[in-house]
Amino acid sequence: ERVSHPSIRRVLASEIGDDDAVFVAEAISGQTVSRRLRAGAIFTEREIVETTRSLLEALVHAHAQGVVFGGIKPSNVLLRPSRCSGVLVNLPKPPLDVVSLTQAAAYLGIPHDCAPEVLASGRFDARADLYGIGFVMWQMATGTGAFRDHPNLADVLSLVIEEGLPPPESVNPDLHPSLANYI
Repeated sequence: ERVSHPSIRRVLASEIGDDDAVFVAEAISGQTVSRRLRAGAIFTEREIVETTRSLLEALVHAHAQGVVFGGIKPSNVLLRPSRCSGVLVNLPKPPLDVVSLTQAAAYLGIPHDCAPEVLASGRFDARADLYGIGFVMWQMATGTGAFRDHPNLADVLSLVIEEGLPPPESVNPDLHPSLANYI
């Protein structure tokens, strides 16, 4: 196994053909961040911090192996019911140096949850994973999806590239200032 970490879903078997790939991954119980957000759950600051800690530890391990995940977003982070930690459930991707904007969109998700530098340049690396963790934290802290009130794709692309996410405390004024600064 190339990447083995408690906060990364293990791939048990894989078969890669010329036109497709099949992966069998371990089953993990829990609920995704996005499902909890849709249900109206309020995340505690402890849940946000502990989930982020476990995800960052997983990224340090994966990036040291040359593995980039891409597409880290609330639907790809599973919350374990037994403890405050997250698991990356999307499968690691081989590192790609340069992709077209269309390929980046298909690969990482567009546009709401894609790193601005990927949308602006069509290039991505480990920094896109770090943006994804921040994106997950922001949504956990605010209880809302980013840019969801902008149905126009061009507007969303412009907002992501030029403005970024608004400060989380502007959406959740009860957020502790140190956590808001961290996000």
